Amino acid sequence: MTFNPRQRAARNGLPGNLNATNHADQVNQLLGTPATQVIYPGLQVLAPNGATFSWTDSANLSDFDQPFVLSGTAVGRVTVPVLVQGAGSDLTVSLCPDAAGAPDLSAPLAQTVMPASTLTNLASPLGLSAGGPLVTVDSGTLLYTATGTGTWASPAGSPNGAPDASGIVTSGNYFVLIGGYDITASAATDSVTSTQFLGDGLLAAPTPQPSLPLACIRAACAVTSSSIVVAGGQTAATSGLLNNSWAASWDPNTGIVGSWSAQTALPVALSHSGAATWPIDDGVDVVYVIGGSTDGFSSGAVSTVYYNTVNNGQLGSTWLTGPNLPQAKHFMFSAVINGWLVVTGGVLSDSTITGNTYYARVRADGSIGCWNSGPSLPTPAWTGVGANWALSTTDDVLFIVGGTTNAASTTFSPNIQVLPVTADDGPGQWFLTNDATLSAQIYRSSLFAEDDGTGNLVRLFKNGTYVYYNFVPVPLVSVPLPATGLTNGATYHVVLHQSPSQVPLVDYLQFGAGVGGLTSNFEYRAVGSSGAWSADASRSVLISVYDNTPNGGQPLHLWQDPDSSNLAAASSTFVNDWYGRLVGYCEGILSPNDALNSNPTFVTGTSPWVATNCTLTQSNAQVHGGLTESGLLTPNGTSATVYASSELIRVTPGQWYEAQGWLFSPPGWSNVSLSVNWFDGNQVYMDTSYSTVSLTAATWTQQVNSFQAPNGATYATLVPTEGGTPSAARTLFLSNLTLTDADPSTLASVAQMTYPDSEPWAPTGLTQLN
Repeated sequence: MTFNPRQRAARNGLPGNLNATNHADQVNQLLGTPATQVIYPGLQVLAPNGATFSWTDSANLSDFDQPFVLSGTAVGRVTVPVLVQGAGSDLTVSLCPDAAGAPDLSAPLAQTVMPASTLTNLASPLGLSAGGPLVTVDSGTLLYTATGTGTWASPAGSPNGAPDASGIVTSGNYFVLIGGYDITASAATDSVTSTQFLGDGLLAAPTPQPSLPLACIRAACAVTSSSIVVAGGQTAATSGLLNNSWAASWDPNTGIVGSWSAQTALPVALSHSGAATWPIDDGVDVVYVIGGSTDGFSSGAVSTVYYNTVNNGQLGSTWLTGPNLPQAKHFMFSAVINGWLVVTGGVLSDSTITGNTYYARVRADGSIGCWNSGPSLPTPAWTGVGANWALSTTDDVLFIVGGTTNAASTTFSPNIQVLPVTADDGPGQWFLTNDATLSAQIYRSSLFAEDDGTGNLVRLFKNGTYVYYNFVPVPLVSVPLPATGLTNGATYHVVLHQSPSQVPLVDYLQFGAGVGGLTSNFEYRAVGSSGAWSADASRSVLISVYDNTPNGGQPLHLWQDPDSSNLAAASSTFVNDWYGRLVGYCEGILSPNDALNSNPTFVTGTSPWVATNCTLTQSNAQVHGGLTESGLLTPNGTSATVYASSELIRVTPGQWYEAQGWLFSPPGWSNVSLSVNWFDGNQVYMDTSYSTVSLTAATWTQQVNSFQAPNGATYATLVPTEGGTPSAARTLFLSNLTLTDADPSTLASVAQMTYPDSEPWAPTGLTQLN
């Protein structure tokens, strides 16, 4: 959505300079809000899926280009994995067409500057739960940085090794295997074992625990902080469905399971159900048994949801019935995370593998609200053989680790699918990472979280070995980049440019990458450079791309008043919670980069410019942009290089500066540069940055050069230069010569809206966060 025509406010335009690139319209422009595009969350049209996540190098900062093939004809926004170091840096993100494999930065389709303070408030490097008040469920994910393998001691569950189709629960630093099927003996088993994760990718030997009262497979299993509950299941591979329930005490500090006791039976016999628990009071939890099958096959799939209290290891006398799932399914993945019961994947009654996701709020008494449709699994899958297989959770995230992808249980997903869930927002968006070895079979998995937001996921093989993954929090930031009329199937580029200013670096950004994350690897070059791009050997920046479909949602961004290079003069981000309340607002407005040098126009004379090997006078023989005067540089005819120098200008080492101006050579000359001389703190000359061009005769030509201040530089002078021993006839007219900061300056505002803890939800205050 776009409303109002584009305004043109004064940006670096000088009074009377009607030809200046950024002069203002001044009159005859509409009064009102600027040209504004409303950006919605949209539909995802590009999803990354990389292995072995890493952050880009911090030792040598670069600009990054991520090529991608567009599905569709429009872009609304992108998300970028960003790690803020120190106070961070402003980030300019550009959407560009392709030019022979490189981004065409001369014709960007959309550009947005995200202020450092916006990035700092929207991204949480230690995970969602450790984030500030404006961190939402879409502000991050978890991805793995490294893997390893180990040997898991056998026997584990029976003399024939780990049983198939056992249930698995994870609590503290332990996982517990419950029941299952002994393939060698062709019989269900009653065995229970606990295994401790020791850290650093190491597992202890399994410890036998009290056996179940009855051998069973595919029972629903769930764990609280002090109890384990088992419900339903079956006594044989294709028959013997149970409605039994059992409970045992559980100590997550020692890994000890108590004796099992019979509990209130389920209303019907069920197998293949999902199960989850959630605490509702001190020592009181609720256990949920979701869906399942009444005959052990898809034809018996049900949509029922039963729940019961667990108090001091005992279930209540009655299983209560909650709202039915929108679909009957079995072998689904289910968990309660941050007060939301989430159910995803599974097998429908017609044996179709589904990726549908549903979620419901858990109320204070343990009952659940109505079901909501959530984001579908990118790769539909089911648990395969046992309760909670291929499923792991943290306090904020649900993981589907591989999973079975066909009804015959012969194909398996290579993906780890990650779904963040927060208390205020419910489920966010799925994020993919992969490991090709996952596609070999179905696995039990357990994730052990650390206090710093990281986690260790263990994937168990049946043969006594395992693979472990080190997961880290990955902050994500949404950036508006609206563009329409694009070409379906064409290559476009997202270019990331930051503006660090210190040497050595303190405040800067790193970007998240994964091996094979997109069809093309990222390219890089020095920050602010205009040189050739170099391709990374194996990694892609893990951007996601969305169109601008309203889809009934609330606006996420405003993108306002783009200039001739499609750089937005202002952009903003709305932060809303699940109820639709505005809880935060972030805005960045570009401000003019004023000339750092004085007298760029020569209208008032030539001071403080100093001529070397030439004369510098004021002239009206050739003028530009409506100005009444220009500077006239006349060579002495004998020196190899002639130039004029501005006054000394204070600069920051490592920062980029833009030398810009208009030059006019009456006869033309092939050796002209708008250069910058660098000086140290004692004003001793260090070096010159230059870019030589050839000027066409009698033509005003604009020169724009970006130069980086070298280490040790404290001062600079702007130096229009003629080389090649120009004759006295090779005069050079100068107009509007400026040295500015190369990156646009931003005025940023980040604010939080506060609300009461109960209805009515009228806002109670506004807090400025920057």
